[in-house]
Amino acid sequence: MGGYGFRFLYFAPDYIKPQKNIDIETEEDIGKWAEVLTRTKILKKFFDDSDIINFAVDPEAMKNYNHSVDKLEVSINKLGDRMLNSALGRYQIYILKLAMLIEIGKPNPNLIIHKDSMNLAIKLIIDYFLPSYQDVIGRLQEDVKNNQIEKVISVLRRMGNTGPRYKLLKNSKIKVKEFNEVLDTLLASNTISIKRITGTGGNSRKEIILEP
Repeated sequence: MGGYGFRFLYFAPDYIKPQKNIDIETEEDIGKWAEVLTRTKILKKFFDDSDIINFAVDPEAMKNYNHSVDKLEVSINKLGDRMLNSALGRYQIYILKLAMLIEIGKPNPNLIIHKDSMNLAIKLIIDYFLPSYQDVIGRLQEDVKNNQIEKVISVLRRMGNTGPRYKLLKNSKIKVKEFNEVLDTLLASNTISIKRITGTGGNSRKEIILEP
């Protein structure tokens, strides 16, 4: 996975969303919309009146930030997950960005990140966004692996359900490491068998056979 994928915060709901019927706009809806417009005007004025948008961080908030990030780095390093480690590099910046958004979202927006906002942002990253990232990446990797399995089986069928290993690898056009992992999976599920065939000159090759 390239650096592009680490640039996003992933929402991966694992619950069934309640159904909501289409309805006519109510007085309450109109009132809520008016509140949104009022809030937007307040934020616009806040930023218009600020010559420089320069956030500061409360010392206690910074202390909690550094402690949490250090603790998280140690935990991830112990796991040995390089992708998760790369994600953390981005997500520790997102802690600060989320904290800024939380401060702006307060009844009285300001340009100082306080301890409560920092703690909430840290909790969001650790308890939700990093696990959601792992869930999304796990699904993507599973799809890729399944696609590779189907690809190898499809190529083997085109070869008449049997063929030498080198030829199957060449026609599948996937990396050797991934190809070997696919073969291991197919062998474990008894989808294929591998037999060593010796030719007249004494040379031998591995023949992959697709089981019926």
